[in-house]
Amino acid sequence: MRHLYRFSAVFMGAILICGLNGCAPKSQPTSETRQVLGTDLTITVYDKSQTKEALQSAIQEAFAFAQDLETRILLEGPENELNYLTSEAGEQSVPLSAPIFDLVMEALKLYEQTDKVFDIRVKPILEAYGFGKEPRVPTSAELDTLQQLVTEGGMFVAGKSILLAKKGMGFTLYKIGPGYILDKASERLTNQGIQSATVQTDFLMRTTGNPPDAKGFLCKVADPTGAAESLGDVFLPAGGYAMVTCNEGAFEKDGKKYHMLLDPRTGKPADLCTAFAVYAKSAAEAQALALSAFILGPTDGLKLLEKFEGATGLAFFEDNGKPVRKGTGLFEQLSTH
Repeated sequence: MRHLYRFSAVFMGAILICGLNGCAPKSQPTSETRQVLGTDLTITVYDKSQTKEALQSAIQEAFAFAQDLETRILLEGPENELNYLTSEAGEQSVPLSAPIFDLVMEALKLYEQTDKVFDIRVKPILEAYGFGKEPRVPTSAELDTLQQLVTEGGMFVAGKSILLAKKGMGFTLYKIGPGYILDKASERLTNQGIQSATVQTDFLMRTTGNPPDAKGFLCKVADPTGAAESLGDVFLPAGGYAMVTCNEGAFEKDGKKYHMLLDPRTGKPADLCTAFAVYAKSAAEAQALALSAFILGPTDGLKLLEKFEGATGLAFFEDNGKPVRKGTGLFEQLSTH
């Protein structure tokens, strides 16, 4: 499913600028950027208690761990455990490694917590649209058939093995997997004694420890409408940040825009919001909640976030054709009404 989150990276880069340009410490941070998740992944360490060599070693290990998880969760190939799970759907159970199994369980937990909106079973419908390959609009009859794999497709769990009940079922972690990888890379840094760091792409950010600015980690939020370069700054505590937008994977057919943020209950692109940004306790949770809130719409989406401790969000939508945004908590200052 690499094409799914690669498009997320491309389009999100156009609307989201997350930075850490607050009051920098006297010593320069140690930072490195590599190609991971189909985009630039940057790890920056603000820790001054270790040697530069030790910091660089910790960064190298975090990158290696992130790339290994990417191979097993997101990239096409024989090492992708979810692809093998899909290939055996309706046939036999498939054992998953501990981190992948834990991520799937977390995703299924979020399915219940988001009123069954965050659904990783949506893979067959995403593939029917051909996002990132040859875009097309599935027929109503096709969607009805695929919808049965999503809303009625069950699974069986025994130990750390999973059996997908119906042939054609499949899991996609494209809106939680990248965040999870950032979380685990950050955790790897912590295990190496790092006390202050960020792991980020152009659409996701995970922060850990004490920020370089006393107010928090600086995040510059750009305007997805293009009306302004930046909406303003927000200072975030340690945790995760993610944004989704209706530009992701978008294509037009017969004058109508189709994007990859599908409502699993209908199989069609959600149309109540134009974008949604979320801060939560982790990057994985922030990413999953951003998608869920986008699908539910500005009112119900922001209400959903109230169920999650510390979560806060910024909804982008239109009111009588006029772009509007409404934020809560950390994002309230960016509201327009």
